[in-house]
Amino acid sequence: MTTALLTLAVIATYVVLLFVVAHLSVRGGDNVKFFTGGRNQKWWVVALAMVGAPMTGITFISVPGMVGVSSFSYLQMALGFIVGSILIAYLLIPLYYRHNVTSLYEYLDGRFGVRSHSAGAWLFLVSKVLGASLRAFVVCVVIQQLLCSVLGIPFWATATIFMALAWLYTYRGGVGAVVWTDALKTICMVSCVVLCALFLLRELGLPLGEAVSQVSANNLTKIFYLSDIDTSLHFAKMFLSGVFMIVAMTGLDQDMMQRALSSRSQHSAQRNMVVASLLQTVVIAMLLGLGALLYLYLAKSALSVAKPDEAFAFVATREGMPIVVSILLVLGVVSASFSSTGGALTSLTTSFAVDILRNKGISDSARKWLHGGVATILLLLILAFEEWSTASSIELFYRLASYTYGPLLGLFAFGVLTKREVCDRVVPAVVVVAPLLCALLDIFSQEWFGGYKFGFEILLLNAAFTMFGLQLFSHKPKKKSTITLRYAREEDAPIVALAVAIAIDDEEALHDYCGESPLSVLTEIARAEATQYSWRFAVVAECDGEPVGAVVGYDGARLKELREGTFAVLRRLVGRVPNIEDETEAGEYYLDSVAVLPEFRGRGIGSALVEAFCERAFIEGAERVGLIVEEENTKAERVYQSLGFERVGERLFFGHRMHHLQKSKQ
Repeated sequence: MTTALLTLAVIATYVVLLFVVAHLSVRGGDNVKFFTGGRNQKWWVVALAMVGAPMTGITFISVPGMVGVSSFSYLQMALGFIVGSILIAYLLIPLYYRHNVTSLYEYLDGRFGVRSHSAGAWLFLVSKVLGASLRAFVVCVVIQQLLCSVLGIPFWATATIFMALAWLYTYRGGVGAVVWTDALKTICMVSCVVLCALFLLRELGLPLGEAVSQVSANNLTKIFYLSDIDTSLHFAKMFLSGVFMIVAMTGLDQDMMQRALSSRSQHSAQRNMVVASLLQTVVIAMLLGLGALLYLYLAKSALSVAKPDEAFAFVATREGMPIVVSILLVLGVVSASFSSTGGALTSLTTSFAVDILRNKGISDSARKWLHGGVATILLLLILAFEEWSTASSIELFYRLASYTYGPLLGLFAFGVLTKREVCDRVVPAVVVVAPLLCALLDIFSQEWFGGYKFGFEILLLNAAFTMFGLQLFSHKPKKKSTITLRYAREEDAPIVALAVAIAIDDEEALHDYCGESPLSVLTEIARAEATQYSWRFAVVAECDGEPVGAVVGYDGARLKELREGTFAVLRRLVGRVPNIEDETEAGEYYLDSVAVLPEFRGRGIGSALVEAFCERAFIEGAERVGLIVEEENTKAERVYQSLGFERVGERLFFGHRMHHLQKSKQ
C-alpha cells in the first residue's frame, strides 16, 4: 500500500505539472489555438514534441518486451522511419503549407472531390479511434495492475479518470497544449528509461561494458535479418515498412502533423521533422537496450514471462527490486500515453469538425461538446478492449494501421504522383475494397505463396490496391482552361453579387440584410454606380470566357457615402436597412468580398483576384489594402498572409470577432 500511495503521489505531481504547462502554453485559448496552436510554436519545442509524439504506453511497454522475441530487429524499421521522415519533410509539408490546410484531408477535396475528402477523413477517424483507444487501454491496464488494484479502484474507474484528465487538459488549449506537454513527455519518458536502466545494472551487479558483452552473448542484440525472405523480420520488409509506415502514420495523420504544422514557418516544420526522426531512433535504441537488460535479468534469475509485453512490469514488481523502478515504470507509461491521448482527442475533434461537419467556423461551445463526445467514445472503446487479448500490443497496433492507413497512403500517393482525374463518387468504395482484398491475401498467403508470410508490408499492398482502383476509375486531365482577369463591366453584376453572397456564407445573415431574395437584391446593389458592391469597384475572373469569380472593394474614406448608396437600394427593395458596425476607415483601400465558384476552386483563382485587386488599389493611389476575416477562419487568414497581408488588429462585425489585416504598397 505504501508503494501504491507513493506512486500515486508521483503521478499526481506529474499531472499537476502537466496541467500547469498546458495552462501557461494556451492562455487566451480559442478555436484558432485549439486547431493550429496559433502557428507560432518555437521550433525546438515542436521538435521535442515530435520525438515523443509517436511514443505511447504501447511503445514504452512493448518495445523493450519485443527484444526477447525479435532482438533489435525493430531498429531496421527505425532506419526506415528516418527516410520516411525526410520524404514527409520535403514532399508533404510543402504541399500542406502550399494548400494552407487546417485538416490534412482538405487536400483530397481540391484534388479529387468532396467524397474523397470524406473518405480520407473517415479512414483517419477510424484509424485514430481504434489506435488511441488501444494505446490508452494498455496504459490503463498497467496502471490498474501496479497501482489501482492495490487501492481497490475498479478498472472502469481507472479508465474514466484517465480519459477525464486527458479531456480536461486539452479542453481549451488543443494543439498548443499538446505540443508543450509532448515536449514535457519526451523529457520525462527518456529520463525514466535511463534511470530504469541504471537501476537494472545495479541489480545485475554489472558495469555497462560487461552488461553489453553478456547481452550480445545471449543473442539479444541482432539487428539485421538478411537471409530468410519469408520471415516478417527480413530487412527489406522491415525497412520499407518503416519508410511507408511513418509516411502514412505521421505524414498523413492529423494527430501527428498538427504538431509539425504548428511551427512558425515551413522551413521550421521541415527541420523539426528531420531532427525529430533522428532523435526518435536514439530513443528507440534506448528502449531496446532497456529490453536487453530486462531479459538478461530474467535469464540470470532463471525466470520467464508468458507474453513479451509482461516483461517490464514483471521485473519492475519483483521482490527485491527497488520500489523506485515500479514507480518509474508507471510514471513512464503515464507520461508516454497521457499527452498522446490528449493529442488524439484534439486531432479527432479537428478532423470531425473540419472534414465531416465541414465547419471550421464551429463555435467554442459546440467544439467543446464535440471534444467531450470524442472522449466518451474513446472511453467506451477502452472498456470494450478490456475483454480483448493484448498479447502483442505493438504488433496489433501496426497491423491495424496497415489496413486503415494503407488506403490513405494510396489516395495521397495517387494525387501527388499522377495528374489523372478520378471519379470522385467511387473513391469510398475503392478504399473499402482494397483492405478486404489485402485481408484475403494475408489469410491465405502461406498457402498460396509457398510459405510467404506478410508482415507490415501489407500496408504497401493496401496502398497499391487503392492506387490500382483509382487508376481504373480515372481519366486523363481535360485540356486546361484559360483563366483571365479583367475589370468588371455592368453586365457582371450577377457574378459580383454571387461572390458577395458566397463570401458572407451565412444564410440567416443574408436574409436579415437583403430580405427574402438576397441574390436579386445584391445584384441590384452591384448594378448601381455608387454602392459598396458596385461593379465599378470589382475585378472578375473568367474561365474560357465565362465568369467564375469576383472581388470587390472600395476606398475606405468613401465608406459612409457608399453605404448610403447601398442603403438606398435596400430601402427601395427590402423596406429596411441593417444597423451594422463600420468595417473600414480612411487610410486603406478595403477589400470587401472575394469568392470563386466551388467547381473552380483549388486553381489559384482566388489568390490571383486578391493580387489583382491590390494592384488596382495601388495604381489608384492607395498606400495600403485592408480586409477583415473571421477569427476562426485560419485557412483564409493564412492565404492572405501568404499574399503579403499582416494582422494589425481586431474588429467586431455583425457580432463576430474579426482579424483586421493590411497589405502595404511596396
